[in-house]
Amino acid sequence: MPSGSRPSVASSKGHDVVREEERYDFSGLSLGQMEGRVGFRGLFQNSYVLGTTCFATLGGFLFGYDQGVVSNVLVIESFGAAFPDIYMNATLKGWFVSTLLLSAWFGCLLNGPICDKVYFLCPSPDDIGANRGLQIGRKRNIMCNVVIFLLGSALQTGATSQGYLFGGRAVAGLSVGALTHVVPMYLAEISSANIRGSLVALQQLTITFGIFVSCRGPTVWLAYGTSHIGGTRCAPDVPYTGPLLNGSPTFDPYHDVPAGGCTGQTQASWRIPVGFQMLPALVYAHFIRHMTSLLT
Repeated sequence: MPSGSRPSVASSKGHDVVREEERYDFSGLSLGQMEGRVGFRGLFQNSYVLGTTCFATLGGFLFGYDQGVVSNVLVIESFGAAFPDIYMNATLKGWFVSTLLLSAWFGCLLNGPICDKVYFLCPSPDDIGANRGLQIGRKRNIMCNVVIFLLGSALQTGATSQGYLFGGRAVAGLSVGALTHVVPMYLAEISSANIRGSLVALQQLTITFGIFVSCRGPTVWLAYGTSHIGGTRCAPDVPYTGPLLNGSPTFDPYHDVPAGGCTGQTQASWRIPVGFQMLPALVYAHFIRHMTSLLT
């Protein structure tokens, strides 16, 4: 077939077959000239798409932050006093950390059919046949998952038992997994081809940025600062009796905590870093709710 030609289109009426061939000349066509600059430089040509992307990818930031913040929380003595099994048992500690990722995997798989689903309120046969109903869409899906993330974060922040703590991690994992699925799809659908790859790559960048903030960035200083609320030790007057580390005993929440609980470091020392993730989630929810979107 000659270059630049479209395949023949066959149409039939009765026993007559008419073949029509249309030829198009694509010589000199440049996608870069047609749609603007390609790649990173093209991001700044459309402020609406760039702004939407910066806020939409906050879902990736929440994923990264929730992964990294536990590394700071697990070494705080007041957390160990509240959850001694997680603090001392390496296997249980591993399950506590990985619950978010396992739940995120499941949420990502589950979210595909949901964001394309059409729900019918008081359906009639005509509505179902015409596919008229409440379509979840990308934006509604993002909004719902942010609300679910807030619920999971609240369960973790206010947890008083291991069940609530693991449940909060699982609920938050479902939402961040779903957001990791739907946000790149949403960005790809509102952007032109020349910047689509750059916009979707920002999602992965925000995940790593969230991990950086929680492990190496400002949140490290937040966790460091909150770990001094009431002091750096659970019970300053009680000597350590735990396993030796570099020749010195370490904190043992089974024996080094007074009957009435910690007398020094308070529960706020670990609850504040965990609850801090709800702040960007609230900003995220507010923006998505009021955003003028190309998709419903």
